[in-house]
Amino acid sequence: MSDALKTRAGIPLKPFYTAADVGPAPPGDGPDEPGAFPYTRGPRREPRPWIHRELSGEGGPRRANEQFKYLLSLGQRGIDVIGDVPTATCMDPDHPICANSIGMTGVSLCRQQDYLDLYDGIPLGEITISNSLAPLFALPGLVFATRSQGVPASSLRGSLVQLPLYAEGGTSYSLHWPHALWLRMTLDSILFCAREMPKFHPFLENTYTISEGGLDAVEEIALGLVEIRYIVRRLIERGLQVDSFAPRIALLVNCHMDFFETVAKIRAARRMYARMMRDEFGARDPRSMAINIASHTSGLSLTAAQPVLNVVRGASQALSLAFAGVQAMEISTFDEAYRVPSPEAQQSRDKEAQSLWRHRMSCLRDRLELPP
Repeated sequence: MSDALKTRAGIPLKPFYTAADVGPAPPGDGPDEPGAFPYTRGPRREPRPWIHRELSGEGGPRRANEQFKYLLSLGQRGIDVIGDVPTATCMDPDHPICANSIGMTGVSLCRQQDYLDLYDGIPLGEITISNSLAPLFALPGLVFATRSQGVPASSLRGSLVQLPLYAEGGTSYSLHWPHALWLRMTLDSILFCAREMPKFHPFLENTYTISEGGLDAVEEIALGLVEIRYIVRRLIERGLQVDSFAPRIALLVNCHMDFFETVAKIRAARRMYARMMRDEFGARDPRSMAINIASHTSGLSLTAAQPVLNVVRGASQALSLAFAGVQAMEISTFDEAYRVPSPEAQQSRDKEAQSLWRHRMSCLRDRLELPP
């Protein structure tokens, strides 16, 4: 056994453990192993590195582009693009009501050139691109930028958030468009990606958004599975075979401070999803039953008054996600209680950035009248 599978004391380790390692295996409908139905422990037997995508994008597209390049230079394997409020609600940033929100908590995107500037020089065919933007604009903007670089759309990897049934404030889903329009936008984008972008996840069910609105863990997964079932039914009605698109369905869940509940929630979601796809929709491809799960740790659980504590909170939440075996994790820490990650948070190893961070924290304490 290699040193990589031993503890520091030389105790040998297995790649994973099951209930059989501590006693008789409990009865069930499948082995308690990763990569085996009902995929409680994850869709793959062999663990893979997590996709690291830090939430990024603020100001104009050129400024956000610089952020992307910096993060990729540090070894990040993907980018998670978030839009500002005018972008999310499809408002023209020239409108007076948007004056104080342009480029705040996200990047401002309102025209074709913005997407070209946003992705300029970014190796789109080599990384994953997660879009926290309305798919009506995010998908065409991404495909247009890809074609301008001469990169085939078939090589793109990443995801689009789809939430035609739910609306929560602060995102594109607060727009309250007619349901028929949301549904058509969702189905059309999934159909396009099924034909042209086979590596892309065009249907990312985002229960993080509805969870931060006040739902508990049971309600979060229940509503997520309701929406997945609804969209799958509509796609089948359009004549698609379930195994032609289901392997590219993914789930983005929330992660609060309740450590064991998070692990249990994610494992339960996998089991229910696997049974639904097999028993209700007749899926036969194992990839259709083994959903990929990503998680964004809870911004709601962070504190603006004591931002350094958020590092510990984010670390604790990330550990629970590691136990749950998610495929990707996006960690909210440090200053995300009041903004997208700042340059100081991204450049914490740089002495000059640390000095600037201390100055800004001092100013923040003064505004909040906190002790030093």
